[in-house]
Amino acid sequence: MWWWLSTLVALCLYALLRLLNLANPSVPPSIFVKSRHSHFVQALLASCPILREPYVPPLLWGKSGHVQTVVYAKIGRMRDPVPSGSRHTKILQDGSTLTFDIYTPTGRSPGSGTHCMMVCPGFGSSSESSYIRALVTHAQDYGFHVAVLNHLGCLSSLRLTAPRIFSYGGWEEFDIMRQEVEAMLPQCSIIMVGLSMGANIVLKYLGERRQHQRNVCCAFSICQGYNINEAKHLLNKWENMRRAYLYTMTANQRRLIKHHSQVLFAEEVRRNFGFDLSKVFSATTLEDLDKHFSCKLQGYTDVVEYYERHSCSNYIANIDIPLVLLNSEDDPIVPTQLFRHARSYAESHDQALFVTTKHGGHLGYFERGLLHPHPTSWMDRFVCQLASAIVAFTQQQQQRPLEAVTPSPSPETVCPPSLKTNKWLESPGGGSDPPLTERPLEESADLSAGEGTSLRQRKGQRAGTGKAGAMPPTSSEEDVTGGEEDAAGSLRGWDSGQVGVGEGKACLDNGPVDVGEGKACVDSGPMSHPLAVGLFLLWLCMVFWVCAERFEVSRSSRSLGLPSRPGSEGFGMGLWPLVRQAALSTATSPVSFNHPHFGPRVGGGW
Repeated sequence: MWWWLSTLVALCLYALLRLLNLANPSVPPSIFVKSRHSHFVQALLASCPILREPYVPPLLWGKSGHVQTVVYAKIGRMRDPVPSGSRHTKILQDGSTLTFDIYTPTGRSPGSGTHCMMVCPGFGSSSESSYIRALVTHAQDYGFHVAVLNHLGCLSSLRLTAPRIFSYGGWEEFDIMRQEVEAMLPQCSIIMVGLSMGANIVLKYLGERRQHQRNVCCAFSICQGYNINEAKHLLNKWENMRRAYLYTMTANQRRLIKHHSQVLFAEEVRRNFGFDLSKVFSATTLEDLDKHFSCKLQGYTDVVEYYERHSCSNYIANIDIPLVLLNSEDDPIVPTQLFRHARSYAESHDQALFVTTKHGGHLGYFERGLLHPHPTSWMDRFVCQLASAIVAFTQQQQQRPLEAVTPSPSPETVCPPSLKTNKWLESPGGGSDPPLTERPLEESADLSAGEGTSLRQRKGQRAGTGKAGAMPPTSSEEDVTGGEEDAAGSLRGWDSGQVGVGEGKACLDNGPVDVGEGKACVDSGPMSHPLAVGLFLLWLCMVFWVCAERFEVSRSSRSLGLPSRPGSEGFGMGLWPLVRQAALSTATSPVSFNHPHFGPRVGGGW
């Protein structure tokens, strides 16, 4: 029984190592840029330690994208702060009630002037969601004003007042919130942050109309899929359990629609739009739900056209402001096949970074600790640190004379095919809007890839804990990136050893790539944690040793005709009594005994 139990324990340990990815190392993020020599990239790498230091998730469970995603969805953040702010309400022309929250900074503002971070939450989220509260609190400490949009229908305490609910790419509410924020803070520069579905809204808002980029300092896209038509085919597969996540998201959306069914499915609304409630509430995928509900509500006849008009990948090439895109390679909801849109954009724009992490899940990014992570997530630190650095860089560039600025040449950019203007996205015209109302915000319950190469940052950097400081003059900046650059401007190497990659290839995924002779790619192939693998091999050797010894003990006992004694066969305890009895018995009855420890012996003595 002992060797069966030992084998079972070994298999369980191996399964845990595989499922929780405990053998994977903690490495710095990979960054895709057009040219590492640009002032923008040099400034961010010099002033943002988070781009150079490894992202270290919780030791026992943080390297599993599934666990990180489930913990984020069920718990949110380990610390659930309630930032102090005010809620603003505006009645729109169609009768919808728009709400957004404004928070004032608690720390010193980065750079000079006033800066407002406008946050667009993810699918079904609002300012009352735990991860949004944590981001707001951290941004306040960095000196930012923060404005958070509450998607229509996502506040549990506020019922819909018109048959209209949030959509994947509808940016009308976000645009109205921006207008109100600019009226309250007329001299502020804007930083836009979108998370998951909110990132799709933000990028579509900036790329669909270039005038929306006015007075926007920079934008962040966190954990989004870029193209809905491509994502739906991948989500319908059981690979990496995506179909289970799709069903859960569909069930949450059905529950939200049912919560507002009195307004969304009023008699007149059902008659005008032709809703079939049986098909709406029996949908098991978001595609079916959008086909029978969202498309009809917004005037589309085909779900493919609906997704195409709402995907930011068709508009992202028109964005000219600094843009940072972040995705996790173990995100179970956003497959790595969709990263090509972000990577292609980053490698064709000077002021763009596409950052990928090995771990993090979907909006998880819990950091450090053995079982209980730190209260501040890596994602919150990433957004605030890079936002402060970009603000300082932008202000420095504005103060420098134009002659000193040498922009890097930009190759031809392939623009996406032109699409018809969506009539549902036209700005409302005519009439005067009702006045904006404000009330104090009270505590409430939580509502729950192209050419080029990646650059892997050096590992031995000391982790920075403070804010990103002001930029040093770009003319005297030290080349902190290292490595070589080819004729196309893509990075070819990094500090921790020369990274040689075949031409036109890159290390985005962990699969094999073509590498040069005598060189190794930092990102290719699995790496093993020495302690975890050592313990596993030690346990495996112990199991084999015990099994082999028990077999030898049993064989020798049968050959000597000795009875087995209870309790003398566990983990080697029965070998030495057996040898002692065999030594005594050989004096009167010669036998043949063969044991690996002592060699073959025949006759009456050892």
